[in-house]
Amino acid sequence: MFKLSPPASGHTVWKETVLYSFQGSNDGGIPQGALVEDFSGALYGTTSSGGAYGAGTIFKLTPPSPGSTAWTESVLYNFVVPSVVTKPVIDANGALYIGVDTAKHSGNELWKLTPPAQAQKAWVRTIIHEFPYDQYDGFKDLVADGSGAIYGAMSTNGRQLGNGVIFKLSPPAAGQTAWSYLVIHSNGATANSSPVALAVDVSGNLYGMTAFSPGNIFKLAPPPSGQTAWTYSSLYSFPATPVDYLSGGASLIISPSGTLYGTISSETTHSAGRAFMLSPPASGQTGWTETDLHEFGVGKDGVNPSGKLIIDSKGALYGMTQKGGHNGIADGTIFKLTPPAKGSTLWAENLLYSFQGNDGIQPNGTLIADADGNLYGTAAQGGAYGFGVVFKMTPPATATKPWTTTTIYSFTGEEDGSRPLAGVIADKSGALYGTTYAGGQNGYGTVFQLTPPGSGETAWTETVLHSFQYNESDGTGPAGALLADANGNFYGTTMNGGIYAYPPPTPGFGTVFKLNPPSIGQTTWTETVIYNFQGNADGSAPSGALIADAGGSLYGTTGGSVFMLTPPATGQTSWAETTLYSVATTANYPVGPSGSLIKDANGALYGVTQGSGAFYLGKVFKLTPPSFGQEYWVESDIYDFSTDGADPVGSLVADSSGALYGTTSSGGYFSDGMVFKLTAPATSGASWNFSVVYCFGRNNSVGNNEAGPDGAVPESTLLIDKTGALYGTTLLGGIVGSGTVFKVTQ
Repeated sequence: MFKLSPPASGHTVWKETVLYSFQGSNDGGIPQGALVEDFSGALYGTTSSGGAYGAGTIFKLTPPSPGSTAWTESVLYNFVVPSVVTKPVIDANGALYIGVDTAKHSGNELWKLTPPAQAQKAWVRTIIHEFPYDQYDGFKDLVADGSGAIYGAMSTNGRQLGNGVIFKLSPPAAGQTAWSYLVIHSNGATANSSPVALAVDVSGNLYGMTAFSPGNIFKLAPPPSGQTAWTYSSLYSFPATPVDYLSGGASLIISPSGTLYGTISSETTHSAGRAFMLSPPASGQTGWTETDLHEFGVGKDGVNPSGKLIIDSKGALYGMTQKGGHNGIADGTIFKLTPPAKGSTLWAENLLYSFQGNDGIQPNGTLIADADGNLYGTAAQGGAYGFGVVFKMTPPATATKPWTTTTIYSFTGEEDGSRPLAGVIADKSGALYGTTYAGGQNGYGTVFQLTPPGSGETAWTETVLHSFQYNESDGTGPAGALLADANGNFYGTTMNGGIYAYPPPTPGFGTVFKLNPPSIGQTTWTETVIYNFQGNADGSAPSGALIADAGGSLYGTTGGSVFMLTPPATGQTSWAETTLYSVATTANYPVGPSGSLIKDANGALYGVTQGSGAFYLGKVFKLTPPSFGQEYWVESDIYDFSTDGADPVGSLVADSSGALYGTTSSGGYFSDGMVFKLTAPATSGASWNFSVVYCFGRNNSVGNNEAGPDGAVPESTLLIDKTGALYGTTLLGGIVGSGTVFKVTQ
């Protein structure tokens, strides 16, 4: 398995990196078909030989852990007999779907491989549908939509006539185990009807290509409500030529704008294949427009394109050819097709700073601004010692000049702390306060203070206010920002520790703590755990910052719940915990609330979940306080993410009109995450209006495989200024891939 990185500045040669070399033994050999990538960056694919039985494998390649460069290969399944398989398809829960033709041993089957449950090691293979061998010749393509349905194209036993079917497999209904199989289109015994490639758009429309000259591009529209029949329409027929379009090089993809791109390959001597574009009808028109992008076989550009194309952020296409290239007819190529430049209607993104490593890596948490417009934030790694930094960004005197970035403190990883994950808050004097996830006197994290330089000085002074301990009266691993009250007390959370973390090695379920400033004449801050999570309905592993209401009640999130802590009544000492909302969790993927909450003037809470929602890609939710005489808060989903974005991690922010802004850490047009806006409906009960503000990766010359220079994986909470401009950070991307600070303006 290899990776191709774009040329460095001033160079023209792409760099190839071998991620893994198969040994041909138990790890597999002769990888076949295309790879698929999950949300974590892991790659999945198949081999046609090797494995426990020598018949091939389904494998996973896991990216290197921090500090390492080696990818890890693991075999998920060993084929018992040689099989022809489709490219894997992955769903939102990390399950794989593969069409398998076992070469007449048992016909054709559609498999599902489910990731191991908690405490399990093996992936579980399930045959979700079997196709009679006397009716079907084999899979040609497989795609999935946002609802979890699987669509496939198959040729049938009348291959000399070129007929075939398009099918849909819908997941089991609640309480059921059987997938529902439906043939949504049968082409019949016509001379141009064998489907060889499929694509699906965000509305659930299917697009496909049929084999044999002249070949055809078609669309299948889902049935209207109450109907069952899909609507077939032919979009384009290729000119009749002696070219055989049945070759395995046929592929079809759809761009965010609805344009179709594809390749056709030839098994004859009349053509070496070509790449084409099919544009939707212009306004007032009905016909799609076909444009030949490239004719292969000219010079050393390759012969017979094979496998699916991918499209990058600039609309460039990447693919492979089976043959041709510098070394003659037998070797093959990897190619790129670059489109003409075009305008954009998206918001303008300004890259304020790109981290270099020695000044920080993976900026995260929330930025804050002072009265002069300076920004302050944290990066979890990098800096002078590699354990994270606190930085300051000073705006330029004129708009054409760059911002000035200064590292105001580099953590040593010792008693001063390590890995600041959450940003900082400031007091009236300009001192900054924050947490580190690790380090400190006991190694379990700290609360720290940074005091600005005095007159004639340049260095900020760091003071550790509390070092967390691993015992029954403290928490460990603070990952959220601090909350300050009017009396100078700080409140925060730890992901682990607490009374249920004792005795060792139990990690515990996390805590909420309070840090009181020193009494007059004293210097020691006093930390108290005000709530220990139990890991049941109340949740566990709180990682976001807390918010407070006018009465002093605290609100926050855990990996599975939204909670409220009510201050002790007069004469009491215990805070009362109430679980306002609970989300069912899964061992395979996070689905609970992430980040912090925000509260509107009516007391309603708003937040995001990372993996739940209608499509298990995350959602934005609202919690409404109980009405008079009622007991429970009411949860409502404002928006479910699908193909427009995935995995919102950072908290929401609101502007003066009540519009909500947030980020998703992945998805969007270019799969590197995005900034979004939700506008409240004008009338009660209507839907919120969702719009994409900015998609990261648009300046990325490699598409989904690398983080772009404008940034990738925005997980921080946005900062909104008085002009409506948004500021934030990305974990990855930038000039050297260490993250960015960005500004988005309307």
